[in-house]
Amino acid sequence: MVTLTNAIGALDLAKDLVPLEVAKGVLSTLSSILTIVKNTMQNKDDFAEIASRCNKIAKSIERSTRGKLETEIDPTVTQALNELQSFVDDIEKTVKTKEHCAVTSRAFSASMDRESIAKWKEQLDCFLRMCDHELIVDTRMEISDIARALKRGAEVQFESECEPPPPRPSMLFGRDDLVRDVVESLNTQHVVLVGPGGIGKSSIAKAILNEDAIVARFKDRRFFVRFDDINASQVTHGAFIGRIAGALGLRSSLLSSIKASMAASPTFLVLDNAETFQDAASDADSYRIAEAIDELG
Repeated sequence: MVTLTNAIGALDLAKDLVPLEVAKGVLSTLSSILTIVKNTMQNKDDFAEIASRCNKIAKSIERSTRGKLETEIDPTVTQALNELQSFVDDIEKTVKTKEHCAVTSRAFSASMDRESIAKWKEQLDCFLRMCDHELIVDTRMEISDIARALKRGAEVQFESECEPPPPRPSMLFGRDDLVRDVVESLNTQHVVLVGPGGIGKSSIAKAILNEDAIVARFKDRRFFVRFDDINASQVTHGAFIGRIAGALGLRSSLLSSIKASMAASPTFLVLDNAETFQDAASDADSYRIAEAIDELG
């Protein structure tokens, strides 16, 4: 219930802020859907992920259109919103039909089958993936712009307070050759440490992070991003990106912001316990995480 209430509030707030009529229409329809679910549907918990995605859509639309005249908004945004409007209209029609059936049969509530809800979630995921590439494009500080700013001597600030790198393990024996080989390899390529759990991959990574050559090269731009304290079922693309952004001390949890920060000065990034995000909550999230890793590389 709280998730639904929060999402409805976010949608209604965004609707008041965006200048584009089609955006207002999408947000209004999504709010209507969630309100019907909240007031009528018996299986409200099954809509939690739908509500979460509606919340994200509200933020993406608001980010991409705020402070602009309708004529200044990219046509791809308008086209995407028109397509989304058609889709959410169909959802609204379906839930209203369920609501009407419940009223006419004098039932206290209605229910939607989980298969339909899952399909809606997948469609909204597709829209959110597009948001990453199109809707928020106007909010991105492109890497080329940063490079030009740096050449002009301009100060580019991304971070608030970065997480300090972990210290070298106090006990690490018999791995000196491996640590040295990895440090040398890092001059020309990325490195993946592979092996079963518990053999010390994280300890080796922490040792490498504190090697003199690495410290001299990257200084305070050395980051260790933990994924060992959550389950794979909890990992989404947003959670993955958020962890990295948090470690870098970024105010924005956008992949573009992370890339811009890493491009501004040499950066050493350790992604610990990779099996966690490799087995993310959904195939869609796994795919987007893999894409994000490619882009960071």
